Amino acid sequence: MPMSKEERRRHDAEYHREARKRPEVKEREKLAHLKYRATHYEECLERDREYYRKHRKECISRTREYYRKNPDRYKEQTKLRMRKCRLDPMVKAKEKVKAKEYYYKNRDKMLDYRKIYCTNNKDKVNKLHREYMTNKKEMRFAINQANYYYPIISNCEVCGSEHRLQHHHENYAEPLNVITVCQQCHTGLTVNSINV
Repeated sequence: MPMSKEERRRHDAEYHREARKRPEVKEREKLAHLKYRATHYEECLERDREYYRKHRKECISRTREYYRKNPDRYKEQTKLRMRKCRLDPMVKAKEKVKAKEYYYKNRDKMLDYRKIYCTNNKDKVNKLHREYMTNKKEMRFAINQANYYYPIISNCEVCGSEHRLQHHHENYAEPLNVITVCQQCHTGLTVNSINV
């Protein structure tokens, strides 16, 4: 006896529900979804934004819950974001502005957090402070030695400029190993964007 339309629809729905559980079908559907998103990128992006606007709190709580369950994934995402910030100066500038705004809006909270962190991690904080001061003393000593033994020569060794000349140390442990550079080249050398 043939099935009625309703029975046929129920049967098909049950069949597809079972089929979706199979790994090869899941993989095929995932690929189809990715292909669709790639070809309709702008449309999908706008739909995602609209959904986020309507369900913002729900999305944020879901994300927090996910990262609470997967802390390694959270660390990985943070590292990627930080790497992106270091590479792109515009993103870096925006992040700085956001951080400043957040700090000034929540200044008391941030100061309280810092106090709590410092009291709970005294050894770590003291160690970091000692290292910072040691590096600072080394740097000061190296600069003074270089200025005393090697007066600044008349032009930059990188670009040949004669304005705003300074000493550049590759390593502060070797205070007399210096080159004379202008301020612009010194900045470039410090952030490793140019090589001598």
